[in-house]
Amino acid sequence: MNGCLLLFIIGLLTYIFKTCDGYSSEQMMTIFALSAVAIIIFFRDKSATYNHRLRLLRPSVLLLLGMCIIAYQNSIDLIVGNYDKNTDVFLHHSLIIRGVAYASIAIGAFIFGYTNTSTPFKSCSTNDNKSSLNLLVALSTIFTLIFLSTVDSDFITGQSYIESGSLEGSHTNNSEVLLNICNAAILIQYAINNAGRKMSLRRFIGGMPKLFIIALLLYLVLRLISGAREPVIRTCLILLFSYVYANREQPFRNFVVVICIIATSFILSIISIGRGVVTDDMSKKYETGVAVYEARQSFSPSTEELARSQFCDMIAINRFEKQDNEHLNGAIQGRYLAVLFIPNRLLEQIWPVETEMQGSAYYITTLERGRKSNIGLGTTLQSDFYLDFGIYGMILCMMLVGVLLKKIDLSLYSDADLHYTLFATTMIITISATALYMSRSAFIPSIRLPLYTFILLYINRMLYSSRR
Repeated sequence: MNGCLLLFIIGLLTYIFKTCDGYSSEQMMTIFALSAVAIIIFFRDKSATYNHRLRLLRPSVLLLLGMCIIAYQNSIDLIVGNYDKNTDVFLHHSLIIRGVAYASIAIGAFIFGYTNTSTPFKSCSTNDNKSSLNLLVALSTIFTLIFLSTVDSDFITGQSYIESGSLEGSHTNNSEVLLNICNAAILIQYAINNAGRKMSLRRFIGGMPKLFIIALLLYLVLRLISGAREPVIRTCLILLFSYVYANREQPFRNFVVVICIIATSFILSIISIGRGVVTDDMSKKYETGVAVYEARQSFSPSTEELARSQFCDMIAINRFEKQDNEHLNGAIQGRYLAVLFIPNRLLEQIWPVETEMQGSAYYITTLERGRKSNIGLGTTLQSDFYLDFGIYGMILCMMLVGVLLKKIDLSLYSDADLHYTLFATTMIITISATALYMSRSAFIPSIRLPLYTFILLYINRMLYSSRR
């Protein structure tokens, strides 16, 4: 019954997306009502065999939260009078209804895939993935030292971020990429080694190798000082979901989860603003961050930056609906897949493409700002699929994302005595940790960390088994 209702909602939203032009408060209320029904179906989902529905700390909830902020926050600000129809995030007032309907279609398709899945990943009879952490900790220590050797005054003041804002820029280096893979591998392997052992979060963290804890704290502090948010949030969430996987329970009550999300979004907003101030005076960064934060007009200043990712949706819609261009027929997704297995520098020699074809964020930025833009506009999950496959292909892809997230939810909160393959466990924990950012990113690149982490964990297990 719910499946049929969701298909009806998706169909009606698609009709609105295809036929409506301009802005109408009545059409906006219709979209909100249809979306509200879909979201209610999500939270009342009864297709699961495990009691996970009452837990807010779920990857699916984090992803849905991000998608809803992008889809609806700007429109709510428009309705209450904080924005007008010509606010730049809408690109053009004729796109407003289409933009909200478009994001709502993605949400409905995600919920359809989610609620029509009722099984976790296939479990294993025994947990044969236990292994030593010694090699992983040694590698993490080495890459931490290499990373520290790259830290300079520009990194601390935030100047490195300002100078790397172009399409070709990068906020990370190879040592940091390898360090993140090592840290993720340690946390996941530690969770596997302690699976089924009921313990507090404090005891769980306290049992980790002391050298790793020191190195990890040093890295996180430096990254926060530099103004980076994504690597800090991702690492902290990998730790948190490693604990959840080991214990199969949510460590905090739901109201604590809500308070933590609100507080974290505020703190990270201040950090995001402050990193643009080139100074080593942390108090000045903080004061500037608070001043800009208080000047924001949105009813939710903490999530305004995420909400402005809707601009990416509007650019994509304008390109393919208003201008009637052909979609890219999988060219960007194919590029993503190739980069997973072939280093990009080598791939450029084998398969050279224009800058804008290297990813949906590049494509969207080039459309709006040109190839020489000094800042990247980013992308959204739905637009990443839409650019390649159109609205119907996007619907199918979002349904598949819903299936994946449901399997992860169910596996994450399954019975404590159930074990999963090494690859499945890596996917469960790492995708859970990246779900919050997935709403404003491309999908295939988000499986890069799980894939590389799995390879490292597999090599570590093979070496450990050969020494026994």
